[in-house]
Amino acid sequence: MTFSTTNTTTTTANGAFDLWAAVLRPFKAVFIGMIFMTESDSRLKAVRKLQEISDEELAILGLDRQVEIRRIFGASL
Repeated sequence: MTFSTTNTTTTTANGAFDLWAAVLRPFKAVFIGMIFMTESDSRLKAVRKLQEISDEELAILGLDRQVEIRRIFGASL
């Protein structure tokens, strides 16, 4: 996963200081960090793997999608 680091200045095209961009920068960084942490979570990886399996394949394996979701997330649901 790559992140774009363009537009890292807090000045406008005419060189004026952009206060709004300066205020939002820390929040954007935290938001991007939270997305990165969420996407690297092992539970999300397991859910993605489960999504790749069709309902028919799950039935052949004797599994139910709802039960597997509860198993993956455990007590956090």
